[in-house]
Amino acid sequence: MRIILICIFLFVNSLSVYAQYSVVVSKSNSNVAELSAKEIKDIYTYDVRTWKDGSKIVPYDLKSDSARDKFCGFLGVTYTDFKKTWMKLQLAGEAKAPEALGSDDEVISKITQNPNAIGFISSDKVNENVKVVAVIK
Repeated sequence: MRIILICIFLFVNSLSVYAQYSVVVSKSNSNVAELSAKEIKDIYTYDVRTWKDGSKIVPYDLKSDSARDKFCGFLGVTYTDFKKTWMKLQLAGEAKAPEALGSDDEVISKITQNPNAIGFISSDKVNENVKVVAVIK
C-alpha cells in the first residue's frame, strides 16, 4: 500500500513539473499578438506600463507557487525579485503589485473584463476569451 501511495505522490508531483503555462491577454486586445520573455518581464517590473496605443497595462499574478515558479523561470528572475521591485514602487507611490488571483478562471475573468490586462494561466485553461501571447514550457 505504501508503495502505491508513493507512486501516486510522485506521479502527481511530476505533472506540475511538466505543466505548461500561457501568458494571455484579452481576445479584444489589438495591441499585441506575441511577446518575448523580456517584454513580459518589462511589463511585470513596470519598465513598460502602457500598450502601444497608450492604454495602461494591468498585469495579474497567479497565487499558485508552481505557476509562479514556471513564470519567473521563463523570465529569468525569482518571485522574490519581483516582490522587491513591486515593494520599491509601492513605497515610492509609483505603482502597486499586480493583484494575485487564486485560480486560472479568476485570471481569465479579469482579463475578459479588461482588454488592457495581462496574466498567466495553465495552458489547458486557455479559451476563446483570451489570446495567447507567449507559451511557457
